[in-house]
Amino acid sequence: MRRFRARRPAAILGTITMIAGGLVGVSSAPAQASTIEGPISRSEIMSRAQNWVDRDLTYTQTGSWASDMDGDKTYRRDCSGLVSMAWHLNTSYVTDDFQENNSRWDTLGSIDSYQAGDAMVRSGHIELFSHWADRGDHSKGAYVYSFNDNGQTVQNPYKDNNVGSRGFNSASDLRTYKPIRRTGLIAGATARKGPALGHDDGDGTLTIHRWNSTGSAFDHTTDYKGESSFDLANVGDRMASGDVDGDGTDDVVMAYQISDGTFGFYVFDAGVTSRGRFYTSSQYNLDPVAGRLVVADFTGDGKAEPALIHDDGDGTTTIHRWTSTGTTFNRTTDYIGTGSFDLANVGDRVAAGDVTGDGKADIVMAYQLADGTFGYYVYNQGLTSLGRFYTSSQYNLDPIAGRLVVADFTGDGKAEPALIHDDGDSTTTIHRWTSTGTTFNRTTDYIGTGSFDLANVGNRVAAGDVTGDGKADIVMAYDLGNSTFGYYTFNQGLTSLGRWYTSGPYNITPVNGRLVLGNW
Repeated sequence: MRRFRARRPAAILGTITMIAGGLVGVSSAPAQASTIEGPISRSEIMSRAQNWVDRDLTYTQTGSWASDMDGDKTYRRDCSGLVSMAWHLNTSYVTDDFQENNSRWDTLGSIDSYQAGDAMVRSGHIELFSHWADRGDHSKGAYVYSFNDNGQTVQNPYKDNNVGSRGFNSASDLRTYKPIRRTGLIAGATARKGPALGHDDGDGTLTIHRWNSTGSAFDHTTDYKGESSFDLANVGDRMASGDVDGDGTDDVVMAYQISDGTFGFYVFDAGVTSRGRFYTSSQYNLDPVAGRLVVADFTGDGKAEPALIHDDGDGTTTIHRWTSTGTTFNRTTDYIGTGSFDLANVGDRVAAGDVTGDGKADIVMAYQLADGTFGYYVYNQGLTSLGRFYTSSQYNLDPIAGRLVVADFTGDGKAEPALIHDDGDSTTTIHRWTSTGTTFNRTTDYIGTGSFDLANVGNRVAAGDVTGDGKADIVMAYDLGNSTFGYYTFNQGLTSLGRWYTSGPYNITPVNGRLVLGNW
């Protein structure tokens, strides 16, 4: 048995804990997402395991039991009880049970198939897989949730940077275990996305605060807390999310201006583990990019790639593009504009999604035209201009700021744009379009009826399927004015679902526009 002493992470479920810039409050009774032995997401499995870490529960050989995070069942405080609890099973199984065939779990063909929330079992012991030390090289081992010796707390895979203290040093150790997977996992279109905030801690470090979705609320989960200098002043709003390593979970990508005049793409695996720098440029000034970083699968290979929309300073635009190997980004063919297209008329109104329905993402920009109308311009795979998909009647884009989102709000396989408009009287309208694959057509809007002042949102707006119905939703992080904030959700951008989360004391100003959604 490995010896350890788990340490609390920066954010603690069910408590309030100090962070830079204030306190984060977390509901002590998270909304229940799964029923006992019902469908469950990987993110919920991980949140349930982390809940026992945060409660400092200790291993006991005297038969003591503990409740799960929903308070609807108790489980033995040992290794098999931990897995039974995390998987939300009806029985607190013993280790030997997990070695037998059971309809509640399947045996995997290889340890290389491990994903978050899977388990590994051998005679006398079982552990819950969290993540690989290096997704591109499994020989470097993996991190796990585990209950080991009597009196010890749950091993925390997010404790520090030492693999040995929170998991396996090598894949050879893993091969002594049988890999198993909970049946009834929620995946694909029903894998609900949750929000993450990139917070400037004010001391040259950052924290990525993360939430999972229950389908009707957001539950705060483990955060990434940077331990070395990473000044978000060098990132600005150039933060986006997408599955850059192709493992089925989303990652956070930031474009960071380095002091020597180059820049780097930094990747945070599932928003919780730093994977370092995926790319270092030659001399490149990010100022002409402003906040125009997008990350999406432009190639259709299952991995998301970054693109930067660059103001060339002469009224033309270049879209700089990269591909992903899963561990690095490589420069690829750019889109080089040949006619006048002044990004001053776009600002940060840039987003990415598959608007043509060909399985590959496209880039959409909302451009203010000189006659007082605006146009949506589309770039197929970020490489080829498809021209203007829509021209409005008279419409001033200034009250939109950077609040353009593009996602599949209808579930038809094509992404559509939406603009979040400040009506000037403390109310909000979400203007919406559908996509034919070659044009955008106006459709029903969301018209707010109560006070909702977008000055308290800024550009903290993102789109993705948070309800799990296969259709995208819009999420806004709103400063409530009493040093707290709330997440507000708009189903398919059309219907308000109200406030899904209220924080404890939290200064949201240092987040700027760095809100993203992801399947963590």
